[in-house]
Order: sequence, then structure tokens, then C-alpha cells
Amino acid sequence: MLRRRALAVFSSRWRVALQLLFFAGCAVVSVEQNPGNQADAYLAAHHRGEARVRHQQFRSEAATLAYVSVGEAGRPVVVFVHGTPGRWSDFVHFLAEPQLQQQAYLVSLDRPGWGGSSMAQPPRYVTLQHQSQLVGPFLQTLAAQSNGCGIVVVGHSLGGSLVARLAMDYPQWVRGLVIVAGSIDPELGRPRWYNTLASVPPVRWLTPKPLRMANTEIMPLHDDLLGMAPLWADLDIPVSVVQGLDDRLVSPRNAQYARKVVAGAQLSVVEVPEQGHFLIWDQPDRVSAAISETLARADSSCHATAIAQPSLPQNEFAE
Repeated sequence: MLRRRALAVFSSRWRVALQLLFFAGCAVVSVEQNPGNQADAYLAAHHRGEARVRHQQFRSEAATLAYVSVGEAGRPVVVFVHGTPGRWSDFVHFLAEPQLQQQAYLVSLDRPGWGGSSMAQPPRYVTLQHQSQLVGPFLQTLAAQSNGCGIVVVGHSLGGSLVARLAMDYPQWVRGLVIVAGSIDPELGRPRWYNTLASVPPVRWLTPKPLRMANTEIMPLHDDLLGMAPLWADLDIPVSVVQGLDDRLVSPRNAQYARKVVAGAQLSVVEVPEQGHFLIWDQPDRVSAAISETLARADSSCHATAIAQPSLPQNEFAE
């Protein structure tokens, strides 16, 4: 009897997993048909002022990073980092925001392996540390062009996990941190049963490529966050957390974790009732306000402290 029940539960989970993969695959296909052109059309329709919009690439030996920028270098930089799956266009509404354009040079990045970005040697599992190493030279160059103001990094979902790692790895360049619905608590970042299932053949073979790629980032996340746990105490920059209280993908308890590990004077937490995971689309005004506040808090040291500018690696920018 117990064996029969176990088999029934297992069979049920397989059916649920395959249904999720089917519907998620349909959604991914519909979203990815032409997101770049749709985002460009949005920028063209909503862009105000004289800030210039550029599609560019940053090339190093380890990676090619595609990104879109609005404005000119020589000012504080805001770098937007998307979740998984995702791409630069997830933040197109913020690139078109007049107030943010007045405050900073805005950059939205395709993370390594996504959109127009690529890795020279893609690993089987993509850790936050590996991504941070690939993005680091890009941040270095942006910081060197910021007139001493440095960078505020903004991340959504798994992008929130990555920007925290970037802030820990590059404190000489990152001056502020905004985490939107980001997974930062190791215990809440464990893979779910369907992530484990999607890692095993034949489910992996049936999984749409974007979701398969996403799984390569989610599977090592718990260990990634565990390794980051002792590094939070070293952060000496403004940290803003924006979290929906009805989020079913990233637990709202991550905001409580931030209160435990970030110095109180540096931390701002905005918990949004009756909101889920996709705050960057559902609550863009709240996210914009958090970014503006973090820029203002970071601005006090903008010109007082020179950005560390060691000799730059031989990288290439291209439009």
C-alpha cells in the first residue's frame, strides 16, 4: 500500500512537472520572440530629453557582455541586472524614467549566457561567483568613467542575488545596492523538487532552453548564498530591499534575513503588501523610488572618495 502511494505521488509529480514545463515553454517562446525590438519601440515612444540610447558590447577574454545604456558617462552609474530567465529589456521602463536619467548614467545588462551576452567557456553550473568574475572588468571600466561616483547595482530575483555578490567582491566600485525580490537567505535558496527533477534526463532534454539555463543557476544557489553569508558584515554601503509580501517564487522572509545581516544604519526595507514577485513591472514607482533614494544616500561620498582605478585590462567596447 505504501509503495503504491509513493508511486502515485511520484507519477503525479512527473505529470505536474511536465505540465509546468509545457506551459512555461509556451510562455518563454511568446516572451522571447522579439523582446529587444519591443523594448526599443518602448524606449522610442517613452524616451524624453536628450539622453542618448546606445546598444553596446563589452568584450573581454572570458565573456562578451551586451548592454543598453542611456545617458553619458562621467556621472553616477546605475547597473540593472535581470533574473533568470531574463534580459536587459526587463528594465526598459527604468531606462525611460526621466528622474533616473537626470540622476545617473543608466546601464541594463544581459547577464553572461543570456540575450546577447556569452561566456568563452560555459560551465555546467553557473555560480554567482563565476558570474561576478565575468562582470567585474565591466564594472571596473564603468567605475573608472564615473567621475569618482561609482556604481549603484540593481538586481531583480536571481539578479538580486548576483548584485549582492558584486557588492561584496567589488566594494571599491560599488557604492549602493538595490535588491528587488532577491534570494539572499541560504536556507530559502535551496532548489525545489522541480529544479532537481529538471536536472535529470529525460526531463532536462524536454525542458525549453531558457528554463534549462535558468536551472543551471538555481541548482548551485544555496551553496552560493551560504558562501556569501559571512561577507554581509563587511558591506559599508546603502542597501535597499524591496519585497512583495505575496511573493510565491522568492520568500518574503528574505527581507527578514536582510535585517539580520546588514547593518541597520545602511539598510532600507520596503515590504509591499498584496504584491508578488514581479515588482519591477507591477510596482515600478516603488522600485524607482528605492533606486533614487539609494543614489542620494550614496551621493554623500560621490566626489569625496576617489574610485580605485588600477590599470584597466585590455577590453573592448563596441556599438
